[in-house]
Amino acid sequence: MRAVLIHGRAQEGKDPKRLFAEWSDALLATAARSGVSDGHAFSAVLPYYGDALASFVSKDSGVRSDTDQLYRSARSSPPVSNVYSDIAADFGSVAEQRARATGGPVSSAAERAVDANFRGRQGGRSSVNDEFRKEKLNAFLRVVDSVVPAATDVAMSFLEDVSAYFGQPDARKTVLSIVDEQVRQTVGRLSPSEPLVIVAHSLGSVVAHDYLSTHGLSRPVSLLVTLGSPLGMRSIYKRLLAFEGRHSMWPSAVKRWVNASDPADVVALVPALGRLSLFSSSAERGESERCDVLNLVDIENKTPNRHGITGYLSDACIARAIFTLA
Repeated sequence: MRAVLIHGRAQEGKDPKRLFAEWSDALLATAARSGVSDGHAFSAVLPYYGDALASFVSKDSGVRSDTDQLYRSARSSPPVSNVYSDIAADFGSVAEQRARATGGPVSSAAERAVDANFRGRQGGRSSVNDEFRKEKLNAFLRVVDSVVPAATDVAMSFLEDVSAYFGQPDARKTVLSIVDEQVRQTVGRLSPSEPLVIVAHSLGSVVAHDYLSTHGLSRPVSLLVTLGSPLGMRSIYKRLLAFEGRHSMWPSAVKRWVNASDPADVVALVPALGRLSLFSSSAERGESERCDVLNLVDIENKTPNRHGITGYLSDACIARAIFTLA
């Protein structure tokens, strides 16, 4: 089996070799512990696009600084992009439904962060639209604070990265080019009977889906695994469909699809992927085009923010899926 590992948000400044080791060591240790593989038949690559995407994030939003502070001063912050505000509003609207059940105010730190974010981008000014966006972001953060306080930075950095990816054509083109090079090299090394597996985490699941839907491959993908994925969010999958005027969210190259998330993962607010959500359009088409995703939505991710990749790859169910369903 050969695998392509596609990382997610906020990976800038990391050593690609160490990042690869983080993924592969966790997966192989879990597979060995679960008795599904000794690692001898496993080979993988990790296309690293973290630094490339980060350069567009700083241009698009001005939010994340070189010192990893979430917000910049008013003088250095450009206006809010429509893509960012739309996606933030979508996440906020879904989060509001959960916030009504969980209750509790947004922490004062989170309130100050959101206020600084929007006032900074508008040069210290505020508007009705800003207040609406702040309300939606606060709803999102209310859920984060009430469920996983350690995940506030995950929520904000994800919104920044995915907005840059969708909002700047050059960002998307650059990331897809990096992924394409590694995928094609991997496909070229496949033996006739060797399966190709793609494992994608967080924003990486968006990148993987986009790539598989827009780049033709000479070999099928035996298994696509998405972990902590935002693909169930309307603002995400509608943009993916719009890129090429597509009608179905199932990439034609993919034979099987496993999607896994922790119930408290703030990126996977809509955890299950299926015909009633992003595949509703394909359900109306021919029977041969109808496909369902195997959803594992009760994973216990033991990383502090409940979203970390090692938390997913340390789960025995996910390791078994990767090594037995390909």
